[in-house]
Amino acid sequence: MFSGTPTSGPSTPEPQSRTTPTNYDNMIARTKRSQLPSLHSEPYWYSKITESSVASALDSFAIASRYHYYIMDNDNVLSGPVLAPKSLAHVVLRTSNFKPMIAFYKAFLGAHATFENDFLSFLTYDEEHHRLAIGYVPGTSEKVPTSAGLEHIAFQFGSIHDLLTAYQQRLARGISPIWCVNHGPTTSIYYQDPDGNQLETQVDNFDTVEAATAMMSSPEYAENPYGVDFDPEDVIRRLKNGESEASIKMRANIGPRSIESIPSPPPRDVRDNYDILMN
Repeated sequence: MFSGTPTSGPSTPEPQSRTTPTNYDNMIARTKRSQLPSLHSEPYWYSKITESSVASALDSFAIASRYHYYIMDNDNVLSGPVLAPKSLAHVVLRTSNFKPMIAFYKAFLGAHATFENDFLSFLTYDEEHHRLAIGYVPGTSEKVPTSAGLEHIAFQFGSIHDLLTAYQQRLARGISPIWCVNHGPTTSIYYQDPDGNQLETQVDNFDTVEAATAMMSSPEYAENPYGVDFDPEDVIRRLKNGESEASIKMRANIGPRSIESIPSPPPRDVRDNYDILMN
């Protein structure tokens, strides 16, 4: 026994420090890999796991865990703004028109199913495993246009040319727009699906967010936030005649506009196939 070391009595606990990546690393380092169970005394399936693979998994878990504990124990992080998501992942629609809805969106988006059965379909058109899910829910009633809820879903195109190419391809399949409008920040063509959900296809009119925001902050936009209607066939003619996309995307000033001037959607087009070319 060292001189001066107390031999009895309760010890005074050391104050616990806030967990940080540094001292959490030290805590991880004290967990020796020699403490892993013997691989030779375990069942057959366990024997196929190597010490190196277990150690690698522990390392990955430790890296994630130490920052998880650091964030959860950091008052400055918790009191700050909520962390924004990376992106919008997908939209889910419930329907009683299951087959027409699937057929419509496959044609409308040039999409394909990554999973599909008699009551559920996951559709994608890009690098995501699904952007849109459609579920058949018995008892689902028809959409009421005046009810609260989602107004529309918007899909982005890279150019006026691409926007109008998709317009022509849809039109050839009998899918017609319900509204074509230059909002100012975007040039947009609207559609509706078999259930009456509205869809916007758009192209940005400005090269930067700052320029679009400046337009939306202008007095002109304040008196008319809805936009100026256009004829897509006229825009196609202008493109063929050599007019630039930048010129076409400039919004005319028509003065004030009210929401009552926005056209009402036509009757819904419900069919089992939207991929047949119309004559």
